Amino acid sequence: MQQKFLTLLVILGLAAGSASCRQLTLEEAQRIALEKNLSLQLAKLAVEQAHSRFLEAKAGLLPTIDASGSYTRIKEQPPVTIPGFGELPGLSSSPNNYSLQLSLTQPLYPGMSLKVLPKAAELQLEAAEQEYARALKDLKFQVASSFYNYLTAQELVKVTQNAIETAEKQLAIAQAFYEAGTVLKTDVLRAELAVGSLKQNLLAAENGAALARANLEAVLGVSLAGFTVEAPAAPEVLLTVNEEEALAIALQNRPEMAAAKIGLAQAELAVEMARAGKRPQVALVGNYGWQGSELDFEDLNWSLTLSARLPIFDGGAKNAAIEQAELGVRSAKLALEQLEQAIALELAAAVGSLKEAKGKLPYTERAVEQAQTNLRIAEARYREGVGMLTEVLEAQAAMRQAQVERIGAINNYYLAVEKLTSALGTEIPEAWEVVR
Repeated sequence: MQQKFLTLLVILGLAAGSASCRQLTLEEAQRIALEKNLSLQLAKLAVEQAHSRFLEAKAGLLPTIDASGSYTRIKEQPPVTIPGFGELPGLSSSPNNYSLQLSLTQPLYPGMSLKVLPKAAELQLEAAEQEYARALKDLKFQVASSFYNYLTAQELVKVTQNAIETAEKQLAIAQAFYEAGTVLKTDVLRAELAVGSLKQNLLAAENGAALARANLEAVLGVSLAGFTVEAPAAPEVLLTVNEEEALAIALQNRPEMAAAKIGLAQAELAVEMARAGKRPQVALVGNYGWQGSELDFEDLNWSLTLSARLPIFDGGAKNAAIEQAELGVRSAKLALEQLEQAIALELAAAVGSLKEAKGKLPYTERAVEQAQTNLRIAEARYREGVGMLTEVLEAQAAMRQAQVERIGAINNYYLAVEKLTSALGTEIPEAWEVVR
């Protein structure tokens, strides 16, 4: 009775453990990474900082108003005695002195349009937003790469375990035949060697899977405990890429392109700001205040000042600054052109990877079918005593290799799709999808 109770507890525990695990899909993994990844959080904070700088710059268009006040008390002067004249009283002025002032300053012309500084801050905000978009795109691909690498490593472990199980069955058959006197001892030794070799391969596969899992956990920022990761089925929809359309899409949607264009606009704005240093600066300042020895607020004073400042000589510093800014524009244009070429190369590589992965799918599928058939024939021939053990071992190795290549082909295809998505900077058009 006690044994049955313990068995029931074990079964319930296993059921609860399996129920607590949930399957981790690529979309779920990417969602987790977006929440937990520290690099992405830093990029998001940079956007918020840029937005605050933009608001600060916009405030420069408005007048600034300051209020100030003071109270001063001086020591009362004692009477002064002058020989021949007697004692004179101290100064009769009040020892108290009050001062209140309200000031208003409005820049009218700082050497350029008042909207230039807010525009510069706005471009910084847009640049930060594009940097965040780039970090988001790169993180999604990084997650996809780590995800499919882990899937491949995990499936390699399973394939190797199955191969060991098959090899051990073959070892048992060889042992039985040897004991029956129908084969030589060498068959048993070869079968044992095959099992030992596969067990060594399993150790390497398990280590590779552990490293791939650790890498995926590092990218996600969470532990995979409580998650199961299952290999996807072969794709039912394949892509046929319109390469000319793909390049146009990438140049329009890649955040790097948007950031480079913003960089060019910033460089052009820097030229305007550098030239402003040689122009006059005009501001309007108004003051309204009161000063007295009693808090009666009489005799209020005001003033209005229109000030202008014109640089005359600076030893050529401003001309040098303008030249630097103009060179910055040329540099930004070259960087934009260079980026276009880099995006075209990256896209070509992504399309090439997709074509290669797509082309391998049917071949690896047929290779697995052929390897399965070849293994069945080799095992049957050996059991019937007309085949050799080496044929079986070679067929088992070919089977394992075909399965590994099939798994790699499927996962590489899905990863190539993610690589293409990253290269485009947006989702793949539905028109490119073709049902198998």
